[in-house]
Amino acid sequence: MIDFTKPVRTIGTKEPVKIISLDGREPYSVLGYIGESVDIKSWTIDGLYLVVGGVSDLLNLENIPQKRSGWVNIFADYPPNMTDKRRVSNEYIYPTKAGAESHGRGYGDYVTTAYIEWEE
Repeated sequence: MIDFTKPVRTIGTKEPVKIISLDGREPYSVLGYIGESVDIKSWTIDGLYLVVGGVSDLLNLENIPQKRSGWVNIFADYPPNMTDKRRVSNEYIYPTKAGAESHGRGYGDYVTTAYIEWEE
């Protein structure tokens, strides 16, 4: 499912699409511009670009992957001095290293803080 509150692009050409309306008439609910084009295009609410005889995979829509980053704490499994297993805190991803370290140091099994990056 496409999230139209986030940036979208065409699947085939990877061109950005500026959505101007989600109130078009069915089945063409989504209206927008591809790249710098002045021609308005239309898609279904699922982001499909319909053409005579089917769907144009090149112009179907997808969300543009957004790069994310943050800091996570790494802890030793108990007892910390008797194992070389490590676990990453799955509760929080902190926006700052200082914030993550401050929280992590409050636990006896804290090892370090690590920076991570991902796309979603």
